[in-house]
Amino acid sequence: MRRKTWKIAILSPPARHILCEKQGKINEAYKKLQDGWLNNGDKVPPAEFAKIAAECSECPSGKKGGDLGWFPRGEMAGPFQELACSTPVGATSDSNQRIFAHFLF
Repeated sequence: MRRKTWKIAILSPPARHILCEKQGKINEAYKKLQDGWLNNGDKVPPAEFAKIAAECSECPSGKKGGDLGWFPRGEMAGPFQELACSTPVGATSDSNQRIFAHFLF
């Protein structure tokens, strides 16, 4: 009799991001988030984050509002994954330069 093997993937929370090669462009996106919500202590509504991601992100996910969905831990580059998994659900991170580009969640 053959034993069944189960694999369990530990997933990150669903994530949205804005990815830009240049610091100036990510700063522009972050300023829009600050001016609209963050400076008031508010959370950025997902639909509004999606609009800014579609407008500013250089990642193909920008067309989907920056939506990365769920991904298994260990699938993304270390610093990228660390920030994605450490940013509280519903919160927006500061802009960060990691690996090859600037991004925020």
